[in-house]
Amino acid sequence: MPLPWPGVAALDRLLGGRILNPRIKRHLMRYFASAGGEARAVGFKVMASQLRGRPHLLPLLAELGVTPFFLYRRDSFATALSYAKAKFTNVFHSDRAQDPPSAARIDVPAAEFGSLLQQCLRSRQELLTLHRERGGMLLAYEDMIRDWPGVIGRIGERLGLPDLRVDQALDKLGHSRERIIVANEDELRSMYPVESAT
Repeated sequence: MPLPWPGVAALDRLLGGRILNPRIKRHLMRYFASAGGEARAVGFKVMASQLRGRPHLLPLLAELGVTPFFLYRRDSFATALSYAKAKFTNVFHSDRAQDPPSAARIDVPAAEFGSLLQQCLRSRQELLTLHRERGGMLLAYEDMIRDWPGVIGRIGERLGLPDLRVDQALDKLGHSRERIIVANEDELRSMYPVESAT
C-alpha cells in the first residue's frame, strides 16, 4: 500500500497512528472481503521490520481480530550465511532454487559476516519478543522443513480449520543442491559460535 506522500510514516508515528491507521484498516477490510474469483483471503505477511516502522499496526491488527503467526529461524548462523551468499554473489535464495549451471566458491569477510550475524540475532530476538508480548502462534522454519503436514495441521487447528491441507511449494535447499559454497564457513563458525533459539 503506497504512502500518500513522503515523510507521512514519521509524522504518523508522532501522531500515534492517526493518519495511517484508518487507511490501513480500510485496506485490510477490503482485502479480507474479496480476494477475487473463488479465492478467499485468509491472511497476509508482515515483516518485523515493517512493524518496527509502524508501531501502531499491531494494536490495529488485534482490533481487527487477526490471529498472528510468527515465523522465525532458530539457526541465525544459517540465516546470516544465506544473506552473505546473496550479498557477495547477487544470487538470492529464490534464484539458487533454479540450480545455476556452475558452482561458485566465495570467501566471506569475517567482519562483515559478524555484522550480518548480529543483525540476524537482533531480528530473531525482536520477533520472539513480539510473540511473547502479543501472543499468537510461533512457527520455526526448521519445523516446517522437517514436518510440513504437521505444522499445517497445527495452523489449521488454531484457525478452526481441522482439515486444512496445503501443498508444500518450496523445499529447503540442502548442500546437495546448493551451488554457492562459502569456502571459509568452518573458520566463520569457529569465530562466531552461536546457539540456536528454542
